[in-house]
Amino acid sequence: MSTGGEYFSANTITTTSGNVTFNYGTGGNAFVDVSAINTVSAFTLTGANLTTGDIVINSTLSATDSINFNLGGMSGAVTISAVDTDASFILNGGSAANLKFDIETLSASAATVTLGAVSDTNQAANISAINVDTFTLAGSNYREIYNSDTISASGVS
Repeated sequence: MSTGGEYFSANTITTTSGNVTFNYGTGGNAFVDVSAINTVSAFTLTGANLTTGDIVINSTLSATDSINFNLGGMSGAVTISAVDTDASFILNGGSAANLKFDIETLSASAATVTLGAVSDTNQAANISAINVDTFTLAGSNYREIYNSDTISASGVS
């Protein structure tokens, strides 16, 4: 997707075997608009070189295996209605200085969210309801609002 494939739109992606992967390689832009993604394997969005993007999953992102987002230095937004996995959820936005993300519900065995040095009030982060075994929020350089209405976990750090 590094040469002109930065825009992707679909109603529903469903796999009965194999992973769902968006690999942006050296690409700088990621614009994804999908109603739902359902896989019996893993979901990965790799974009270590991203600078701009807008990722929208209007309904559910569901995977039996892990769900992993590596957003590089992406400016823009990640909006997901529901994340559901039997394994781990990782959202790495540690290099992103202007990334807003909003996830309504997150259900996973473990979740790690890494936030970058955001300091713009328009780029706040939100996960409304979190239901996990362990939840880690890493944001030592993050300087903006983070909201969660409910966190249900046996371990939080």
